[in-house]
Amino acid sequence: MTDMPANPNKTPLLRKLDHVDIHDLQQAVSGLSKTVWEQTNHTKPNRFAALNKTQHIVFKFIDSFSDWRKSHTLPLWKEWEHLILPVIQKAVTPYQYEKGEFSRIMLALLPAGEKITRHIDGAPAAQFPHKLHIPIITNSKTFFCFDKQRFNFETGAVYEVNNNIYHWAENNGDTNRVHLIFEYFPVPG
Repeated sequence: MTDMPANPNKTPLLRKLDHVDIHDLQQAVSGLSKTVWEQTNHTKPNRFAALNKTQHIVFKFIDSFSDWRKSHTLPLWKEWEHLILPVIQKAVTPYQYEKGEFSRIMLALLPAGEKITRHIDGAPAAQFPHKLHIPIITNSKTFFCFDKQRFNFETGAVYEVNNNIYHWAENNGDTNRVHLIFEYFPVPG
């Protein structure tokens, strides 16, 4: 696997970090057609049963499920980098790491009336990085859940979630939910 210890700064459950300006990104995401979502979802590298009908547009992904430190960008990143990179760089400033890297970056669309089933992100590559969500489009009936708690995330707020414990999501509303999801980790100096 890896020789790195557990990340002592990873949240035990949920941490709300700040709000970021997502205006331009939100407009671009709102303009995505159903066809674009379907085509990019068809080639995604993260095919897990728990995700059910969730669709993804993946911009950066790990090379191996055993190591978060090695990743690659996908072709769509060139088109979206100017919209996403400033948002995620601002989102991670509370960590105050001297140097950090993003191991995964994606948009995730949870359709109206659908759920992501209860699961743990069990791959070794998911253990160390901070897992962050920024709601881009959401509704009041969408929840991120842990065993005894449900949270309705605010648009434009940055949330770190503990992906190493059981969690799931529910979109009980009648509109789609889109989150910008990314992983971030400190790089030793």
